Amino acid sequence: TTKAKDELRSAYIYLYNVDGYNSIANDQNNQRTSTIEKEISESGTYFIRVQNSGFGEYSLSVSFSGSSD
Repeated sequence: TTKAKDELRSAYIYLYNVDGYNSIANDQNNQRTSTIEKEISESGTYFIRVQNSGFGEYSLSVSFSGSSD
């Protein structure tokens, strides 16, 4: 989840798979808060990209939940 601060008009967030090139989820809703929820079955390294419209600070929070296997 990204949360834009005062001057930032909107925040966009993208989740890329292990190759770092293919976006597997995104939120481009033109709002100040963007959220991605994605179930991922393959372990590995994933990449998050945050892009803005306007300027200013944002906060980023990430949470994970493990499988019950």
